[in-house]
Amino acid sequence: MVIFKMRIILAVALATSCCCFLPGGNGENVRFSPECPERQDVGSARDETIGYCENIESPNLPPNWLGATSTVLGYLNVPGADALGYVFNLIFQFGPSFDWNQYACDLGQCVEAMIEVAITDANLNSAKAARQLIANEQGNLLKAFLDDLDDGPDLDSDSVVIKEIEGYIRDIEDGLGDIHALFLAEVNRPELFTDYVLDAVIQADTISKFAVVAAYKCKGVPQDIIDGVQKQYRNSLDQNIVDVISGGSTSLKNVLDNSEFSKWGTRPSDYIRQERPIVCDDDGPSGSAQDCGGGPFECSIYDDYRMELEVSRIHSNTGCCGTYDPSYPPDQGDQCYEAICEDGSECVEDDCEWGGGECCLVEAEFGQCDGFEADALYYASTAYEDMMKDIDEAGEFIQKMRIDIDAVATYPLEDFPGLCDYLDQQKGEK
Repeated sequence: MVIFKMRIILAVALATSCCCFLPGGNGENVRFSPECPERQDVGSARDETIGYCENIESPNLPPNWLGATSTVLGYLNVPGADALGYVFNLIFQFGPSFDWNQYACDLGQCVEAMIEVAITDANLNSAKAARQLIANEQGNLLKAFLDDLDDGPDLDSDSVVIKEIEGYIRDIEDGLGDIHALFLAEVNRPELFTDYVLDAVIQADTISKFAVVAAYKCKGVPQDIIDGVQKQYRNSLDQNIVDVISGGSTSLKNVLDNSEFSKWGTRPSDYIRQERPIVCDDDGPSGSAQDCGGGPFECSIYDDYRMELEVSRIHSNTGCCGTYDPSYPPDQGDQCYEAICEDGSECVEDDCEWGGGECCLVEAEFGQCDGFEADALYYASTAYEDMMKDIDEAGEFIQKMRIDIDAVATYPLEDFPGLCDYLDQQKGEK
């Protein structure tokens, strides 16, 4: 099981100071979801490990979900026609026996780890229900391909199996619509549902429609039926690119571009702040040596978008040892500088002339505060850019599958080696 930790704690113990990435935020609206149930070993041909939260243990990189969409693109988003037959394996993989409840829970926790906000139980349950509906109908599609299309050449548009397949596709479209509606209803944090929508439009809607055309071709269904679904699905995929992916007012890209998530990702400095509640010149008379030695020092980095999460902190009980120059502009650096002694493991001077050889915080450690702030800025921009990249790749894949639908519908079956292997193999095993 992938264990999703809601916080990553990294403590670096120095002799007199500590630099750490801290657990917890102090926003009042944050709600942490319960742990997901452990994945079960089903002992089947299905890969129950699909769904991985990348970077979950990295303090500086945002979690990134690798799930159903990534799996589909990995198999089908390749040049040439040889891999197209794998669509039936994918329909089987994500069918009724796939644990969509577990998957949806894990995905929700991965997104929560990224932005410190959880999907409500009601919305998560709605997403699970929509995903299970889609899975059931994909299972029905595969059963129809295997059991009910053997009389393919004798079928017509009014045949029962053709009508049933049309109904399964409509239900899958409805499932996509239900999940898209959850995304649109989440006006404050729509990014919570981005990956759910991508899965529904790619793994559910797009590959199911391609699978229908491919199955019809493999089973010798009359060309006029194939031509009809080709035109219907081409128009449907074009509409999904506009309405779901990008271009339309309800598309993932448009909604996210006009959300606070976009502002966080494109102008992170509006949300990331550094605070230094205790600085090295707090302890002695201005300009005295005691100003720069013996006192504590502390700085913290906060991300207000992530519910005022304290991302990292440096604290030293000793303070800084060095020269204090009150005339040095604070906005250009620390007023404590030119340290005389510091931690023995990182000593820049052989002789500790002042401080009795004790560990001291020096300019290099003050600079870590700015480094942690830069990490937090990078985290925000990367989270946004990764999500936009995922959406762009989904749009490109739909365009590719649209072309593949046209090709399979139009050209002879021998142009697509391996397309029918799964169906032939399953038929031979019965």
